[in-house]
Amino acid sequence: MKENTEEIVKGIFGTLLGISMISGLLVFLMILTAFVVGGEQGASIATFAWKQVVPISIQIATAGVIVGFSIFYIRGEHTLQI
Repeated sequence: MKENTEEIVKGIFGTLLGISMISGLLVFLMILTAFVVGGEQGASIATFAWKQVVPISIQIATAGVIVGFSIFYIRGEHTLQI
């Protein structure tokens, strides 16, 4: 049961990590496009990336970190003591 739970959590962690990395690439490409396009249109692309995509990316990355920490507790390898 413990191994099965660990594999499920690893899958969730990998998925969240992948989504986080892809969203970071998306933001990079949007900022690069905004730089190339320039002007008013470029500014609106960069603003959209910063105000809409980045907060979601941060939330996904945070969820990934929490899931990643839970793997240590499932394995019983954590070093933090409460």
